[in-house]
Amino acid sequence: LEYCSSLYSDFSQSLLPRLQLVQNAAALLLTGTCKHNHISPILALLHWLPVRFRIDFKILLFVFKSLNRLVPPYLSDLLTLHTPTRSLKSADQMLLVVPRSRLKHSGDWAFAVAS
Repeated sequence: LEYCSSLYSDFSQSLLPRLQLVQNAAALLLTGTCKHNHISPILALLHWLPVRFRIDFKILLFVFKSLNRLVPPYLSDLLTLHTPTRSLKSADQMLLVVPRSRLKHSGDWAFAVAS
């Protein structure tokens, strides 16, 4: 689940519960708890985020590293900062430009679009 979890960013909503079930089963197996117990405290005990939040976290981590030049240049070059045409209060907030994608599915999975 951890490897390439940011690629799951545009998974359909029907596939995310399946991944969450796999994570829940792994947490129950590792802790040896009964399957009738609530899973949220077990995930918190293991310091694991739920799958949807983990995907968002990984994308945000890549964006942070890209903006701070902590990744290879080919990833940093995918993000472009928004520069307003006139003086705005939001000019110093490091907003990103969302590029248009031609392909609905594979284009929207791109790092530049998801970030």
